[in-house]
Amino acid sequence: MDTSLLRLLLEPYISLNETCALISIKPQYLKEIFAGRKLYEYRKRLFNQKVDKVVMYATSPEAKIVGYFTPGQIFCGTPQSIWEKTHLQSGISQQDYISYCNNANKIIAMSI
Repeated sequence: MDTSLLRLLLEPYISLNETCALISIKPQYLKEIFAGRKLYEYRKRLFNQKVDKVVMYATSPEAKIVGYFTPGQIFCGTPQSIWEKTHLQSGISQQDYISYCNNANKIIAMSI
């Protein structure tokens, strides 16, 4: 996607001097985020630079930007160590978490 078009789409969510990242999240997990049960977002890679805001894009069938958050504390470690640290506020089942990790050596947990 053209970066100028992306900036235009994100304009309502960020100011001129802020850096942002756009991430896609399944609607079922967005429900957990908005209900306050999912306080960590898991990723296999961290952003290339520090970001001020993370814009959340709901995947299909919603397929739209639904909000943003300012990333808080970030943990990086093995899937097991990250799960032990965050599972009580993960908003997902251990089975879904293991499936997402899919034999990854490290996982990032970003507080929402």
